[in-house]
Amino acid sequence: ANVTNASTSSGVGFLWRPHRTVEAEPVSLVNGRLAMLTLRTARWGNIHIYSIYGHSGNGTGSLNTRLLEYTMGHALAGRAPFIIAGDWNMEPMQLQC
Repeated sequence: ANVTNASTSSGVGFLWRPHRTVEAEPVSLVNGRLAMLTLRTARWGNIHIYSIYGHSGNGTGSLNTRLLEYTMGHALAGRAPFIIAGDWNMEPMQLQC
């Protein structure tokens, strides 16, 4: 864990059942903040799954805004269905488009 400003950051990760087909090991896109896993499905092909951990106490500040913009840019460039989940460290109303 990383300690910054007296708070502890746990990072991101994935758990999956052994019978699920993953294309490769998860990829760290932003150290401790964003990772991606590609899951292969029979019905929809590859699905990119992102695990995100927003900056504590930053809300819609520049750190979280840049993290969200980077995540969406990466997801849209992948041209595959995607799911983004995790701890946004924001109130739900702050995430509305």
